Amino acid sequence: MNYNYIKILYIIIYIYIMAGMKTEVGIDFLQGQIDHCDTIVANIDKIVPKLYKIRQQSLAQKEYINDVNKTILTNIHATAPDVNKSITLDDSVDFSGDTTVSSAVTADSEDSRKIIQSLFKFKHDMGTTKHFTTEQKGVAGERTTGFNLSDVVNITDGLNNLLIINSTSGATITSANVSKLFQKPAAAVAPVGAIALIGLARAGNVYEHVTGTVTSGFTETTTVGDIILGFGLT
Repeated sequence: MNYNYIKILYIIIYIYIMAGMKTEVGIDFLQGQIDHCDTIVANIDKIVPKLYKIRQQSLAQKEYINDVNKTILTNIHATAPDVNKSITLDDSVDFSGDTTVSSAVTADSEDSRKIIQSLFKFKHDMGTTKHFTTEQKGVAGERTTGFNLSDVVNITDGLNNLLIINSTSGATITSANVSKLFQKPAAAVAPVGAIALIGLARAGNVYEHVTGTVTSGFTETTTVGDIILGFGLT
């Protein structure tokens, strides 16, 4: 018997057997991981400019609030009993001559309340071309149902904390980390008639007012007490 022939035959059979077996991870799966890395980089490139827009919106609103505040403070003539300054102005002083807001700020008017309301909303329709770009100005719905500035503080705090949370053991969701990262919508708040804009409880026409600050009317969508993973970044 030709043993070399048998040896060659065994080698051929072995090759056929191995060719029919499946490896645990195919090369196409490895290529998929490369694609994931590319997609992550592409997503970050999309996210960063949007975060920068939020940053610029906040800076623009800071200047807007400063200008409105200056106009209000220079025209106030009375002090409320609780030592907070009242929004009672002399002679219905116009908000500002160099902006697109032409409504007068008075002690008791719907237009005045819209202007005051815009001071604690993240985006609104009362913005002016002096302070905001077209994209930054927003619409009425963002003034009546959109985020307060305090909500954006909670969301950006939550996002930062999500990046900080441990990437292997995670952390418990609390109101101090990411519980307010996602917000449920709340009732619209639109000034009407003589109804006060700032009230003791948030309903369809007032904002809750607690210890000198306007609080959020939104509620978080995550469950406090759950363990979530973060990215473990510093």
